[in-house]
Amino acid sequence: MPPICTPNTQIPSGIYPMMYSFFEDDGKLRYPMLDLQIDIALEHKATGIAILGLATEVNMLTRDEQISLVKNAI
Repeated sequence: MPPICTPNTQIPSGIYPMMYSFFEDDGKLRYPMLDLQIDIALEHKATGIAILGLATEVNMLTRDEQISLVKNAI
């Protein structure tokens, strides 16, 4: 397997906070909470954000919900 980093690889810098998925009692995603997290991260000069990085969230969401979450974040 080739190395992940080579001399020509630029390693990203900055802060990419993990956004959490919040759910209603009925299991539906709480999009306003995601929007609030993103707004706060960007207000505090985060370089970017990371979503769907927690295995517990990804396993709870359908593929359509995952796609919807990403589209909402954009």
